[in-house]
Amino acid sequence: MRVLVLDSDEWKDLGIARALDRAPGIKPILERDLGDLTWSKSQASVILVSDRSIKTDLKRSFVAIRRKFPKARILVHGDETDPATIASFMTQGADGYFTLALGEEKLVKAVQTVAKGSLWMPRDAVTSMVHQLRTGAVAPVPLAPPEVALLQMLDQGLTNKEMAAQLGLAEITVKTRLARLYRRFGVHTRVQLLSFAVRNGLLPRS
Repeated sequence: MRVLVLDSDEWKDLGIARALDRAPGIKPILERDLGDLTWSKSQASVILVSDRSIKTDLKRSFVAIRRKFPKARILVHGDETDPATIASFMTQGADGYFTLALGEEKLVKAVQTVAKGSLWMPRDAVTSMVHQLRTGAVAPVPLAPPEVALLQMLDQGLTNKEMAAQLGLAEITVKTRLARLYRRFGVHTRVQLLSFAVRNGLLPRS
């Protein structure tokens, strides 16, 4: 079984490839090592992609991957633990989400499970995914205080730079947190995020 590892972090994808290479029956391929082969000719069974390398528009990213690998399964990996966010990856086109903290042995199992046609994700994400599919909305998972503060500043019309100054954070950190909320709630703009937050009671109007 060939596993194509797509990641913007050179050291991380190398470590993942080495871990998979130790498992019998799995042949990892790094994107940069394809040489003259096109993606479609790599005959990958599983595409292993970092959640950070996928654009905010998850659905479009997954469509682009599947266009090149119509028969391959997509396993997203990262450090995300929020069930609603993980469920968003699944509802937008992933076949699995693997949390890297689970370790090498579980990674191999996740790849094998996804390759066989089954889904891989944390149990609590299953409930959230079913809720999203049935209602078109995320499950009512409480937001963390920093996320609420971010939404409140968004409601006030503050720029990313102004938010960063008030929170004592780097501007890139604010952008990353907003992008995470975009993915979690399946939106693509600040206006859509704010609208979703109000509509779902995440930012109640007085």
